[in-house]
Amino acid sequence: MYMTPGTSGPIGKQSHTLPRKTQPAPRQKMRGLGDLLAWGFRKVGIEFTVKKITKGKDCGCAARQEALNKAIPFNRKEEE
Repeated sequence: MYMTPGTSGPIGKQSHTLPRKTQPAPRQKMRGLGDLLAWGFRKVGIEFTVKKITKGKDCGCAARQEALNKAIPFNRKEEE
């Protein structure tokens, strides 16, 4: 008998089990431009490259992200 890769039985008696879908992590609300840029850098791979170059040392990214969030916030509270 021939076993097909990724199955638990011979040809014709394949039992395919799909992995359970897990709930995605809850999305954090973007507070400002800093969060948007950090998200984009993470998606493109810049964050990984910076961490590799700096070898885990603090590069000041978190401080810049906070400063940009304060300078250009997305959720402006209406002053009463």
